[in-house]
Amino acid sequence: MKSILRFRRTLSILTGLLLFALGPHPAFAAASCSFSVTPSINFGATIDPLTQVFPIQLTGATVTLSCVGNTSSITMSFNKGLNATTISPRKMINGTNTAPYNCYTDGTYTTILGDGTGGSVTESQGAASGNHTYSVMMWCEVPDRLTAPASLNLFSGTYSDTITVTATFL
Repeated sequence: MKSILRFRRTLSILTGLLLFALGPHPAFAAASCSFSVTPSINFGATIDPLTQVFPIQLTGATVTLSCVGNTSSITMSFNKGLNATTISPRKMINGTNTAPYNCYTDGTYTTILGDGTGGSVTESQGAASGNHTYSVMMWCEVPDRLTAPASLNLFSGTYSDTITVTATFL
């Protein structure tokens, strides 16, 4: 899974002589942040509906935002991916074939990690300073034929999707 992080930052700005006289406030110092996913989410080299045991469940991919400097409150949201029209289910593709899947906040596979739409939730953290990291665990699943939202009619092959993670500094 290749993820992209887009930063959006909104800061209050002191105006006029107050800003000039006091200089920038330390709480608003720019932070330098980097983003990683370890390990990448991989359901296996191929999905083979004839030999695969469903549901396929993965545990513990970690999305990490590492920052140096002060940050305000952070909200991380996870979009629906490149191939789906809604957050549930997300879809991986293999040519014209699709495989439904989703990513969750924990190993119960009940609360969808998303952008706040369609019953999904985002992850948030308060302000921090100095060197700090913010980590979100992801549990992902390809459902079985009985719980799939549509009929699960998979063809053997390599399926892929990309989820964009957005960190919003409030």
